Amino acid sequence: MFRGSSIARVDEKGRIKIPSHFRQFAETQYGNEFYITSFNGKFARLYPLPVWIGVEKWIDAQPEFDPDIQHFQEMLTYWGAMATMDAQGRILLPAKLRGKAGLVEEVTILGQSKHMDVWNKKTIDERIESNEMTDEKLKTISERARRES
Repeated sequence: MFRGSSIARVDEKGRIKIPSHFRQFAETQYGNEFYITSFNGKFARLYPLPVWIGVEKWIDAQPEFDPDIQHFQEMLTYWGAMATMDAQGRILLPAKLRGKAGLVEEVTILGQSKHMDVWNKKTIDERIESNEMTDEKLKTISERARRES
């Protein structure tokens, strides 16, 4: 699993070097091909290609003319691009997404189980600080977990 978070830098060519603990997991479990996308342009989501194929299968199983599904797929396609992690563990972020999300210089990579999210460091720091995990949110999560088990 992709776990934890790490700080990384975007180089002058728009590449990030994947931290070694994420890189080792990706290489051993999935290989070096990724689909990079976003559903809102605020951050980049790095899906190992086998995981992305699962997302595509889920989308394909949804009603074809559902406007929400169509919009979701449009966003994933608009921001998306294939990428291959090179021998040094670097991945090129799509220029359009880099610009919109402010993925320059220092970024934070969040391990999100089966994928990684790349955020502008200042943006994610502000998001975390302003979006406190309240007792009410924890209660809602706990209730959902009980229902699903």
